Amino acid sequence: MLERLGAPDEAIAIAKQLREKRLKRMGVTEDMLQPDFHLPEIEIVGDIPSSTVESELVLKIKASDSKYPLDRLRLYVNNVPVNGKEGELLRDSKSQFLERTIPIKLAAGRNKIQVSVLNSAGAESLYANAEVTCTAPRPKPALYAVAMGVSEYANPEWNLKYAAKDARDILERVKARSGSSYGEIKELLLTDREVTKESLGKIRDFLSKATVDDTVLLFVAGHGLLDSKYDYYFGTTDIDFDNPSANGIAIEEFDDLLAELPCLRKSLLIDTCHAGELDEDEKKMLASAQANSNQVVAMLPTGARGMTIKPIEGARGKSEWYDRLQGLFVGPPSRQRVHDPEFRAGAEYALESSEQKNGLFTYAVLEALDGKEGSDANKDGSVTMSELANYVKTRVATLTNNKQSPNVRRVNLEGDFALSKK
Repeated sequence: MLERLGAPDEAIAIAKQLREKRLKRMGVTEDMLQPDFHLPEIEIVGDIPSSTVESELVLKIKASDSKYPLDRLRLYVNNVPVNGKEGELLRDSKSQFLERTIPIKLAAGRNKIQVSVLNSAGAESLYANAEVTCTAPRPKPALYAVAMGVSEYANPEWNLKYAAKDARDILERVKARSGSSYGEIKELLLTDREVTKESLGKIRDFLSKATVDDTVLLFVAGHGLLDSKYDYYFGTTDIDFDNPSANGIAIEEFDDLLAELPCLRKSLLIDTCHAGELDEDEKKMLASAQANSNQVVAMLPTGARGMTIKPIEGARGKSEWYDRLQGLFVGPPSRQRVHDPEFRAGAEYALESSEQKNGLFTYAVLEALDGKEGSDANKDGSVTMSELANYVKTRVATLTNNKQSPNVRRVNLEGDFALSKK
């Protein structure tokens, strides 16, 4: 469409690259896409009770496609995928028909169940829907809070002032403000030398006992880097800044870790720069506009959680087309991620301030948890994740004079939960 409209070559190139990334995240290849659009069909068979005292529901489904083989089955409860990040792959059977009985763990209260099927041409069926309220007696849910912050790096030239403190502050504030909402708050703090790629195993063990009713919060602060393919990595203490993929933690690894958990309420907060899905064109633009050769990007005197960027000859500044495309395509499909909301720095830089003694993103989150004016939008005495997201976006933009704008990937309103209560 952009080509037909005569859009600038820059905009067309960015759109193509973002489309390729989107298809990759969806698990769809170019070869799968067909010129016709033929939808498979799926239905839930049998009656679903409106309420149950059972902790599990057995769902029977039938799916078919009269033209293409079925490729995968997707199942959601309260908008959270519960059979894998991409769903259950069916392509090996090369069948155009599926009949399946699926056990589903129910959360306390309302459970909105949706199931769909994709065919080998990349088309997804309409959703088959059911809703059931689970009244089974349950203990008060637990909150699992994990915080990682790296201020001290193997290469001291990259040290930060407040990232480790950010992690400690987040846990302290969550514990102080969330106690009434949960039966127990379990905490895991990893800072500086404790934060390595192997830390994921420790976090996985810590979260292994989380149940469908529990809540998981994962917070990370430090450097965010891009490798030669412009993929994002969180900077572990021993990261190689010239080759971040060697020891860094890829964003997909955080995604996979959270996707493994049965709980429906989970959130990932990232206080680093370049935590969005950036591409080569963006790096050129940022390099031209913001950086000096071989210097860490620092847009304010207070410093930035950045990366080394070298100016590239001929690079242009951000265009209106680029901003539009970034807004349209930077986020993945809403159904593809398992946590909500996720905050990312996107095309901006994550700044830390000696005045606030925190990363400014973290500082705004802490303000929201404290219930600062404006954070509790509906004034009901609690700050939900959706309210926190709106507050943080506005507050960080104000604190940085619009130099930093957090990216909220999505907020799942079906599972909106409060981290702070009066």
